[in-house]
Amino acid sequence: MSYDLCFCVSGDLPAVSREAFQAYFSARPWYRVEGTQALYEDEDTGVYFTFEHSDPDATPQGDRDLRPAGVSFNVNYHRPHFFGLEAEQEVSALVQKFDLSVDDGQAQGMGQGRYSRDGFLRGWNSGNGFGYRAYAAQASKV
Repeated sequence: MSYDLCFCVSGDLPAVSREAFQAYFSARPWYRVEGTQALYEDEDTGVYFTFEHSDPDATPQGDRDLRPAGVSFNVNYHRPHFFGLEAEQEVSALVQKFDLSVDDGQAQGMGQGRYSRDGFLRGWNSGNGFGYRAYAAQASKV
C-alpha cells in the first residue's frame, strides 16, 4: 500500500523531459538518480520515497485541460507521520519548479488540479492511517 501521485501540466507547458528530471533530482540532496527513478533517502531521518519519470505519451489521459507531465511519486504507507511531512516539502519543490498540477486518486486526496500542502497531508494521513489499521487487523489474525 502506498500514496501515489501523478503530475500533470496544463496549457502550453511542456511535459518534464527525462534530461530535466535527471538534472533536477541530481542537484538535490538525499537523491540518487538511477535511470528513470529518483530515489530519496534521508540518512538522518530514515525517510525514503521515489519519483519516477515515464514517457508522457504512454501515461493515461485524465482531465482534458491537464496532460501527463511524465512524473509520478510514491511513498509507502505504514510509516511514521513525519514521512509525509518530509515528502511534502519535496513534492512542493517539484511542483513549483516545473509548474505542475496533480492527479491524486487517494481517498481524501486532492483529485485533479492544483497542488496544495494541506491536500497532500490530508491524503497522506488518511491513507497512512488506513495502512496502520490494515496492518493491525492482519496482525490480530495471526
